[in-house]
Amino acid sequence: AVVDGVCGIDTITLFDASEFSVKIAGEVKDFDPTTVMDKKEVKKADRFIQLGIKAALEAMIDSGYVTQEDKKVDASIADRFGMISGSGIGGLSTIERNSIVCETKGSRKVSPFFIPSSLANMLSGFISIEHNLRGPSLAHVTASAASPHALNDAVKTIMIGGADRILVVGAESAICAAGVAGFYLLSEQAMILRVLAVLVGFALAVVVAWKTEPGQRFFAFANEAVIEAKKVVWPTRKETVQTTAAVFA
Repeated sequence: AVVDGVCGIDTITLFDASEFSVKIAGEVKDFDPTTVMDKKEVKKADRFIQLGIKAALEAMIDSGYVTQEDKKVDASIADRFGMISGSGIGGLSTIERNSIVCETKGSRKVSPFFIPSSLANMLSGFISIEHNLRGPSLAHVTASAASPHALNDAVKTIMIGGADRILVVGAESAICAAGVAGFYLLSEQAMILRVLAVLVGFALAVVVAWKTEPGQRFFAFANEAVIEAKKVVWPTRKETVQTTAAVFA
């Protein structure tokens, strides 16, 4: 959508959002996982893994390491070709779906693929196998910072000689009832609760800053700055006006 200059935000279609105050999101439209995975494998992988595999394939083809017909990298570079993924929360929709099944239909109805399809590190595993990447295979699950952390880890791994090449892939699919409810729960509460939440968060931040060494250095610097500012002899209003007039005269 961005490349085509089209807005990717639209009405949610992945689940019934009629009861939610938020009804829009940035979904990947018309995605068919069978274009990058065997049909039997699709049910073993959460949507975030499917999207990650698609992104990885496009990146590997663009870089010239693989083709659509031959998705394995050359054996001569495979052992030092790594894979690091980033995902904020992993298979949230799979976790939600199986939790509902467990609650309403009993534990015996939970999918046997529940855990392996929802684990965030399975993204690296699937992609490493798909492209024969036998170097380091790691996963970062650090919310919104997951992909930057993955990139940073890749750079450091190459710098210390742990690999020659590393594919970094970030993937997410948290557009489900639990995901939307979790992110927008606070916005639907009374104004007083939202204000209190902000104030409590600010108070906790001040306490943490006061108790840590960097925070103490900051407060010490701020105190010194205030003391130095008090030593300054500020001009009177009359002097300020006269100086300004002289400058523009």
